[in-house]
Amino acid sequence: MQINDNKTREVSPRKRYIHGLLIALFVGFAGAAGIMAQGEPAIQKQKTDNSEQIAEIRRIYKKITLAVESGGAGVVRFYNRGNGWERQDSSQIDKQPHSSKTTPLSAATVYLQQEQIIRIVARHSSPEGITLRSYYFYDNGNTAYIFERRYIFSGPKSKSSSSFMKESKIYLSHTGEELDKQITWSRKPEGAEAPPAPEIHMNTKSFDFYPLLQEQLKKQTR
Repeated sequence: MQINDNKTREVSPRKRYIHGLLIALFVGFAGAAGIMAQGEPAIQKQKTDNSEQIAEIRRIYKKITLAVESGGAGVVRFYNRGNGWERQDSSQIDKQPHSSKTTPLSAATVYLQQEQIIRIVARHSSPEGITLRSYYFYDNGNTAYIFERRYIFSGPKSKSSSSFMKESKIYLSHTGEELDKQITWSRKPEGAEAPPAPEIHMNTKSFDFYPLLQEQLKKQTR
């Protein structure tokens, strides 16, 4: 949105979409990894019935983060430009031209230890904005913790900003029950609402690229 003589002019949907895709390049693969440093589960100041389970999630988060940052986890990447999921070779990441036609609509970085998925960093781009979401998993493959950051480009006109951000932390039990959820808004215009978010995955097998990953792991063990 541009401001001129106290009058506002809304950016066209096409320009907003291209703007969103360009930002995705900046906050995508590199940004998705970077936000995790700020996504640590919060320490509960008061004891609740879920305190022990959330303390376990904090231990899982720290263990997985240490494995990833120390290079002790394998990495497999996938992308989807609207025609289904494909595996992305490391050579493709730096050589792809940066344009709206080549930027993936969805992308995922999978971290593994001994062929077990421990973390998935997923990114989804749409005309409404960009969703960056990091999943941490229990040993049984169920989701333990989700850190999500959404950059939202749609909503009411605002003289202060053409976008706003929603940050969420979701804690889940071994069986998928929601233990706690924390939401923080940034630069949110009064009355603005976030559009529906992409589907939340409750376990590793629910990701559409999971069969491709299993196929890749089988090739590596042959």
